Amino acid sequence: MHTQKKVLVDLLSYTGSKGGTDVYIRNLYAKLGQVTDKFEFVGLASREAIKLDMSWFPGTINYSRLSGRNKVSWAIGEIVAVNWFANRLKPNFIHCPANFGPLTSKFPIVLTLHDALYWAKPHLAPNRFLLFGVRFMQRCTSRICKAVITDSVSSLQEIVLHMGISPSKITPVYLASDFNSNHVRSTAFCSNYFLAGGNRFRHKNWDNLLRAWSLINPEHRPKLIVTGGGKRDPLTKLVQNHSLTNNVQLLAWVSESELERLYLNASGVVIPSLFEGFSLPVMQAMAARKPLLASDIPVHRELAENVAFFFDPNSPESIAEAILGYNKDSEALDTRLKLGFEKSKDFSWALCATETLAVFDRV
Repeated sequence: MHTQKKVLVDLLSYTGSKGGTDVYIRNLYAKLGQVTDKFEFVGLASREAIKLDMSWFPGTINYSRLSGRNKVSWAIGEIVAVNWFANRLKPNFIHCPANFGPLTSKFPIVLTLHDALYWAKPHLAPNRFLLFGVRFMQRCTSRICKAVITDSVSSLQEIVLHMGISPSKITPVYLASDFNSNHVRSTAFCSNYFLAGGNRFRHKNWDNLLRAWSLINPEHRPKLIVTGGGKRDPLTKLVQNHSLTNNVQLLAWVSESELERLYLNASGVVIPSLFEGFSLPVMQAMAARKPLLASDIPVHRELAENVAFFFDPNSPESIAEAILGYNKDSEALDTRLKLGFEKSKDFSWALCATETLAVFDRV
């Protein structure tokens, strides 16, 4: 019988409302609990997590008084609380799955750095006032950690180029669709709407997407549903400014079952992002066998070459042309849908967990 290694999992960021990062943490650790018994996982979570269903975590969770939604509180937690708790727990190593971690540590750290947005595209950073603070924290943690996991080869290249981390220290581990590809088989275009989703940060490029929608003749303009907003969705004003109130529906974060329903009934999926480290909507669109219209950026090429219809994300005209022209050749479209569905099977949370375990084993 082998001795389990103790892993402190930094869950201070987990609030249930951080989009792709929360999806990654939840699905990765749910699968890790199924595929390995080599590790004892102990989580240190935010105060918001107390009210959430955390049954997916394969170990014990200690809840802090720190807020994962408040950036200052979260930063204090990363700098102080993680080390304080680690000194009590004495883990074999710490996994920080959400871009940040302690600035110093007596224990080895594995850092999941999802992208290099604050370095490669600082003008697109979600909060420019926090730019230097974010860079400082990421720089410190990335320098002291034993290993870095990132979401794609494109992201690895950006991290190496802009952060100066040796590629030998970085392992790309793909994320996956959280749809069950055995159940997602509908190819019917049930409704005349396109689906888009994500947080409301600058790099998601919502302004150009809505500009593109306004350029489409109202007689041919499809409905657009955008998930991922909040109570005071900043896109509301943009929708009004572009006179799209009757054409665009803004939704908050939706449940996984509701999101799957939206994908299954969509005419297509549009992803206008200017920068990504990965793209869960690409995976979801391919798994749902839906036409995928995506910005021409490196990670989209990496994930969906020969599947997506690419457009220039800086050109509303290019986006509009893609929306109006993607289905002119039905035979070519069907080929793309089949290729995308088959390709989606190569990405799974089981594989993500297995490749993550390989990194853990080297620490």
